[in-house]
Amino acid sequence: MGEIIMRKVKSMNRKSGTSLLLVLTLVFTFCIYQLHGPNSYNSEAAAITACTDCHNTPLDSPTRDGATGRFPGSHNTHTAAPYGYDCSVCHVKPSAGAWGHRDGNINMISPLNADVGSYSKALSFPQTNSPVFGNCSSTYCHGNYSGGLNASPDWAGTAACGTCHNYTNAAPPARVSHPVHAGAGAGQLGLACDKCHQGRSVRDGHVNASVQWKLDRTDWRFGANAVYRTLEEGATGAKAPSAIYGACASIYCHSTGQSSTGGPTPTYATVTWGGAALNCGSCHLNMDSNAGATGNHVKHSQGATPNYACAICHSGYTETSYNFATHINQSINLAFSGAASGGTYSQGLTHAVGNNYGNCTIYCHST
Repeated sequence: MGEIIMRKVKSMNRKSGTSLLLVLTLVFTFCIYQLHGPNSYNSEAAAITACTDCHNTPLDSPTRDGATGRFPGSHNTHTAAPYGYDCSVCHVKPSAGAWGHRDGNINMISPLNADVGSYSKALSFPQTNSPVFGNCSSTYCHGNYSGGLNASPDWAGTAACGTCHNYTNAAPPARVSHPVHAGAGAGQLGLACDKCHQGRSVRDGHVNASVQWKLDRTDWRFGANAVYRTLEEGATGAKAPSAIYGACASIYCHSTGQSSTGGPTPTYATVTWGGAALNCGSCHLNMDSNAGATGNHVKHSQGATPNYACAICHSGYTETSYNFATHINQSINLAFSGAASGGTYSQGLTHAVGNNYGNCTIYCHST
């Protein structure tokens, strides 16, 4: 388009009597085209009725391009699907029909996104073909909440997982029950994020003022009927962190492992996320103190005698602690010591849960 206009100007200059006013008019038209994009030029002066009359989409460009109304930055990430933010989330946006906002400045609003966020440069700063970008800070979108990292990403940069909140096993999210489930330290399960938040990623629209979950029912630690807030998949409909947490139910990790008679159907505990720390009686009965303890635990580990310690049959366990390496592993693990040294069990020292009870061959039951 610009080349056509300029050829016309040169042709007219070669002709005698060419009106200077006409030449200037064509040059002005070319400038308008460069400034306001291809949709602004018409044989008749066209009225501007929408932002896209001057700004083509997608908005991002490596350099400022007056012909298309595009410019550098991260506009596409914020304005395109799945987020689809309107210009007014960050900018002073002209009202419909009042499009004369080209004053040589970029005009921001405060706070950003109706939150408490701000942009590091002034509310109004000059346009330039060689911009030095600022950064956003204190926005909910980038972790300004309890447990978030309150990141300040550069406007032309990218924000990967871990920028706005912790997400690795080495550094899991810090709030409530995340460390014990997602951490890789002693006594922590080291679950990946997608075990509870399947399908979530940095570009999936998950920054939407709602916490989504989808449990991985293919993982045996969860089981085929695992739910949170009674649902396999759902959303809180409120910003993180939640004011009130829900409960997990029908999850193998929080079950008895097997029935009270050693059969394959366990009993499940309902455990509130962020609730009190669990103990030996939270998911199954406390074998050291509960009169309803399964099998012959009452006879062996309770009362005045013999009142054996847990470690006599289950190495690494005490009346108040467990051996993480052999806990919640779909097996019953025996390791006899002390008065029970040298003993055997008919099901094997390590056997699958739900395989019914066996019997001991051991010194305690000898002549």
